[in-house]
Amino acid sequence: MRGRYNIYADGDALWPVGTKKLLNTADDKLDQMLEKAGWQEHSIFADFVVCPESRYEAGHRQSVCIQSYRNLKLTPWK
Repeated sequence: MRGRYNIYADGDALWPVGTKKLLNTADDKLDQMLEKAGWQEHSIFADFVVCPESRYEAGHRQSVCIQSYRNLKLTPWK
């Protein structure tokens, strides 16, 4: 899926582009990239392969693990 990875105050999340969902996740390498660039002002867009860590429940954020990613693009917020 194409998505945007961000560090938020309540944890890391992946937003699948074109949806209104946020998926709970974390990745140490992506976190380090955002922290170096300034996580408050940047996002990482990429093509992600994820797997569910919890069953989907309507109204709740689903937790996923990031298996792989490619085509990384560090982008400043506008």
